[in-house]
Amino acid sequence: MQQINDKKMGLLFYSVGRFEGLQADAGSTIDFVKANNTVVLPSQIDMTIIYALKAAWCAIEPNDGKVTVADFEKVHTNLLMPKGILEVTEVQTATHNKTMKNVKAIVSETLFAEKIAEALSGGANLYEKAARLFATIVKLHPFTTGNKQTAIIVVNRLLLADDEVLLIPYTDSEYQKFMANLEDFIANKVTLTEFGSYYGTYVRKLNNLEITRPFGKIIDLTTQDKAAF
Repeated sequence: MQQINDKKMGLLFYSVGRFEGLQADAGSTIDFVKANNTVVLPSQIDMTIIYALKAAWCAIEPNDGKVTVADFEKVHTNLLMPKGILEVTEVQTATHNKTMKNVKAIVSETLFAEKIAEALSGGANLYEKAARLFATIVKLHPFTTGNKQTAIIVVNRLLLADDEVLLIPYTDSEYQKFMANLEDFIANKVTLTEFGSYYGTYVRKLNNLEITRPFGKIIDLTTQDKAAF
């Protein structure tokens, strides 16, 4: 089970790392998560990025699919702790010490619970619900830094099984499409149902994903031509 978790974290951190400029390939990222071997990473920056993502991942424990404001506050705080910077409001940036004391999100528990329930309701399958939960957290997120990273970690940690992972697309064309769809949802141009239907297809079974060597590309074994996605 630990090996599956390492692969899941490595793939997730690789796909999320592009927001921070991660240079390591998928294989190197997984290797670092497994063994904490800095030799496999291209730079010190990569190590800082992955440490921050791992700290965010470890901030919460699976809890029967329940998600609270406290969950994403913990994930967000741990994500930004290595940098010592946390954006407290949408318009104000403040530098804090590493204890991050007295940092509170500007989202009420009632509103958050209402929107989370909406994301997880209806006839959508689990993968679509995971995508809907991601988009909902991004839209509710009161901070201007780390919203997508926080949301994707919360979804993978609390909603999906150990052998499943929701990835952020990392090929240029798919990434641009993802960002366009997410921005349209935030701007109310795309419904939650529509976004969930699109992005839910990016949940993958870990056993269906193969990492090529030595280039570290991800191959989806379920596709007919076994092309990297």
